[in-house]
Amino acid sequence: MLQTQMEVKKVYSFLNPSINSWDLTDNEEVAKKDPLHSVASLEDLHDMVSGCGYIFEGFVQTIDGIVKWYEETTLDEHGFEDYSCGYKLVN
Repeated sequence: MLQTQMEVKKVYSFLNPSINSWDLTDNEEVAKKDPLHSVASLEDLHDMVSGCGYIFEGFVQTIDGIVKWYEETTLDEHGFEDYSCGYKLVN
């Protein structure tokens, strides 16, 4: 049996004092500066994408489980493209 080990990074939600708002980071040291930091949720990741377009690539650990960004284009019955994207739970 072939086993592969995937690298999973944690993403944290924290209060960023430079912008006086919540932010996300995969740098634990940055997140720890906020005593109320936590592991981000799937909803936090989607909010980040919709707010500024930033995507965390690869496998990401959230409080909801491990997720990965996907993008998919399909053709409908009339030949029009249907594009969808987002984070999907993989574990």
